[in-house]
Amino acid sequence: MHWACEALNHTACSANPDSKSPYEMWYGEARPARPYPFLKPAYCKWQRPSKLLPKGESCFYVGPSRDHPRDCHRVLTRAGTIQETRNVTWEALPSQLPPPQPPLPIEVAEEEGEESDDDVEAEGGQETGEVESEDPGEHVEVESEDPGGHEKESMDQGGQDTESAGPGGQEVEAEASPPAACRPQHVVDLADFNTGDAVELPKELIQDVEPEPGSYQEALRSKHATIWDKAMSAEVEGLIRAGTFTLAAKIPEGCNVIDARWVFKWKADETGKIVKAKARLVAKGFKQKHGVDYLETFSPTANAASIRLVVALACKYNLELLHLDIEQAFFQSKLDHEVLMKLPPGCDSMSGKIVRLNKSLYGLKQASRTFYKRLVSDLLRIGFEQSLSDPCVLRFMMGDEVMGIIAIHVDDILYAGTKRLAEVIVEALGDSLPTKNLGEVRFFLGCAFSRDREAGTIEISQESYIRSVLERFNICRTSSIPASPANDSRSVMEDEEAGDVPFREVVGCLMWIANNTRPETSNAVRTVARHSHEPKKSDWKAAQKILSYLKETAHLTLKYKQDTTVDVGTLVYVDADFASKATDRRSVSGALVLVAGCLVSWFSWTQKCVSLSTSEAEYIAMGDGVKEALFVNGMLQLLRPSAKPRKIDVFEDNEGAIALAENPLSSSRSKHIDVRHHFLRNLTEEGVIEVTHVPSKEQHADILTKALPRNLF
Repeated sequence: MHWACEALNHTACSANPDSKSPYEMWYGEARPARPYPFLKPAYCKWQRPSKLLPKGESCFYVGPSRDHPRDCHRVLTRAGTIQETRNVTWEALPSQLPPPQPPLPIEVAEEEGEESDDDVEAEGGQETGEVESEDPGEHVEVESEDPGGHEKESMDQGGQDTESAGPGGQEVEAEASPPAACRPQHVVDLADFNTGDAVELPKELIQDVEPEPGSYQEALRSKHATIWDKAMSAEVEGLIRAGTFTLAAKIPEGCNVIDARWVFKWKADETGKIVKAKARLVAKGFKQKHGVDYLETFSPTANAASIRLVVALACKYNLELLHLDIEQAFFQSKLDHEVLMKLPPGCDSMSGKIVRLNKSLYGLKQASRTFYKRLVSDLLRIGFEQSLSDPCVLRFMMGDEVMGIIAIHVDDILYAGTKRLAEVIVEALGDSLPTKNLGEVRFFLGCAFSRDREAGTIEISQESYIRSVLERFNICRTSSIPASPANDSRSVMEDEEAGDVPFREVVGCLMWIANNTRPETSNAVRTVARHSHEPKKSDWKAAQKILSYLKETAHLTLKYKQDTTVDVGTLVYVDADFASKATDRRSVSGALVLVAGCLVSWFSWTQKCVSLSTSEAEYIAMGDGVKEALFVNGMLQLLRPSAKPRKIDVFEDNEGAIALAENPLSSSRSKHIDVRHHFLRNLTEEGVIEVTHVPSKEQHADILTKALPRNLF
């Protein structure tokens, strides 16, 4: 009765002026009726005591909640009980779409052995709700000219793609696809979107943009449909120019045919301002079969410490720090397996056709690997040398001097060296890979870069991202510290459940910030992240406190300064917090690694074993810090081969740990320590490291192991 009453209140009534609904007559504004039919099949998610249990169960929607009708729903479970929940997904009702436009012709070359559409269709390759093309399916070859370089008043309606890629990389059928309000806004990483075929936005639309469409149908209904239409046309033109695919003449029996979809993204500059629109044709790689469509998938990216080391050296030696970009990167590498794909709507007259991929495409499982191998082989061909420690860092040498350094992250390249060498690299790569020099780096991997040549500084900031996170989670308060010392060693066994809060989303955002530009939040983020599987109310408050601190300090940057008084060497501050974890009494290790006075690496993590004393905890933390310093020092020697090797300076505030590292002690308090931790003694004897005592007040790594009070933070 409650559901029926609400439905009638939102139904147009001819007795009212302009056939207004009772709700509109009372409140003065109309609210769209909820398209939730009675007994509609739905899927409901429950809180589960174990991760091995199902996330939810199938149920039937029976109406909105009485107490919370706006965001809570009543469902009929399999057990026959009525439950109230907010976590419900179902199929949204289809909306009325404009009539399809007639397909535009493309030039074809007839050959012998014409095939009909029935011969070209792949078994199981048809998408749910997709309208098949009625054009004759002759064997055609796509000409190298521009078949899609036209502007249309409306989008091509060759079909409707009602399938989408779920957040876990699995296919979500139409019966289980969530409504647009809770569908993920993107399924590929921002690094996959270069601006080669992005469409410039008119100035009057830059400040008036809608959220990114989650599907082709949403883009069609968007007020920016014309912009997305042009972006899709530009993408198809680029694919054809690159020879990415050709129309398949005949499909072998039993061959696997994967589908594709459109992914839409607004492109922002380093200030977060929307300036371009990008449409990317993405293959549904989760439909590929291992051993049939692909074999190996691993593709490395540059270590974060390596990237910061390149920035530190560029600052120290006043080198050019440039951003190089490969246009339509994945389309430039050839596939080592045959892959057939069905084009989605939005590909002009080719919509619904099955093509044979000649080159890689975004979304394929092996796409990153094939492009990485192609890029590295071209760099080696023009004279670069690859690092063994980090395969995504390469150097260019002339004699005994390094003239240029490159760090690779997918299709983005960070270059440090002379401007003349950068021009040579772009020209040499341009013969096989369309490379563009974007100039001095301003925005790289989600971080904004700013450089002051006169002051000799380079600053890395995530202010734009931090403010977007604060707005997303509606944070209004501020805090001067990220964590309270009183809660650092508390027990949460009796705490209440946090409930339905976006705890893991917040933790993911905080980890991205802490690992890139805000090391002072690392310990606080580590503390809340360890409760992601079952957050309590106190954990949620702790996460909000970190966000409040970021709101207070969003303007802070990671600053590198050119200091001629500091030698180019590696030093590391290490510290530990003994038995700080209340549940299992494990200790915490923290370390800061600096090169030429610039911070290039840091960490804060829980030790993997239980320490029996403070000295043992500090000794293990020293080993963790030295291992990270060895990696950074190895990269430094690779990039400065002519420099004389220097010892790694280790700063420790515990005399007992220093004695263990410098002397082969074997007493009742130390003989139980695992042999693998004693590599520090060998490094000390060989002169690789030099351990120095530093007072606790001067221990910079202390902030990575415990929550400090306001006067010490």
